[in-house]
Amino acid sequence: MEDRQRLPPDVAPPRSKNSHPDLISHEQPPAEHREQQQQQQQQQQQQQKHRYELHATFTSHTTGKGENAGNPPSVQAIAFSPDGETLASGGTDQVVIIWDLATGRERHRIMSHREQVTALAFALDGWRLASGAYDCNVYIHNAATGSFVGRTLAGLWFIVTALAFSPDGRWMAVGGKHGTIHVRHSRRLEERVLSEQGHTGTVRGLAFSPDGRYLASASQAGRVKIWDLAQGKEVHSKQRVSTGGCVAFSPDGRWMATAGKRVALWEVETWSLVKEIKGAKTWPDVLAFSPDGTQIVWGKSSGTMVVCDIASGTEVQVLKAHSVYVSGVGFSPDGRYLASGSRDGTVKLWRAVNWQ
Repeated sequence: MEDRQRLPPDVAPPRSKNSHPDLISHEQPPAEHREQQQQQQQQQQQQQKHRYELHATFTSHTTGKGENAGNPPSVQAIAFSPDGETLASGGTDQVVIIWDLATGRERHRIMSHREQVTALAFALDGWRLASGAYDCNVYIHNAATGSFVGRTLAGLWFIVTALAFSPDGRWMAVGGKHGTIHVRHSRRLEERVLSEQGHTGTVRGLAFSPDGRYLASASQAGRVKIWDLAQGKEVHSKQRVSTGGCVAFSPDGRWMATAGKRVALWEVETWSLVKEIKGAKTWPDVLAFSPDGTQIVWGKSSGTMVVCDIASGTEVQVLKAHSVYVSGVGFSPDGRYLASGSRDGTVKLWRAVNWQ
């Protein structure tokens, strides 16, 4: 006979929770834990939505000319049109190319400059494209036809290294060597000289705030200055926070991003530091916000690009984009594409995975 342990008549034998379906535990994790799980799931979904894969490579820029004669092709600047249908690129071959993104072909090849093209910017209307170069000229072209608009900012006394249009398209900022910053009316050519020597080093980056109130300028020496355009004067300055002209405003105007040893976010209302994104382990050279403001991307001299989630400060994706220095990055207005230009002579178009 099987030997069983006897229990008092009023004591039930112990049973496993899994011995019967009715006895399975339905206990729920604490509300705080559930909320944390939901946030993690949402973050993972958001990051997956905004990963990128190579869509196209453009290679029409040719061997450098002028002081770059004989050197390999090099792309120095890129810019998306406001409608997202075209992308412009400029290089050491002194050429501006306007690409049709639907077909991947050239729409126009503009050969106006006599030295390398260093800066590009589209106006809000989409048909005015400004290009600046080492020949000390800024030309305005009709992006739809490739022709001159008829007014050019020619014969400047400084090499042009940065360009930006105000959000309403009325003003164009021009930055150059020796720290010069000019702001000109884009149609009447009325001029405001913010500073003949706004920086001690070459101006590498310019960015208007979305409301058009401020202009941020970044120099090769690492300083970022903020200018109040109504007052026409400098109102804030940040030292040793930027390399390569890294400065950008978030689409909602709440933050300004700079990139030096770290990518930093500054609150525009107070100009105080609110976050450092430590994913930037090496000094970025260019950066841009995604149109929805949830991501920031930067390019490095190694040829890689890093896509980072702003809320968490974590890297979403590292793209082995180019063989050498990334000279320009930018998002299409709808966020479907990410573009990069490089001194390896190529422009690459990256498509957002699961974009809708």
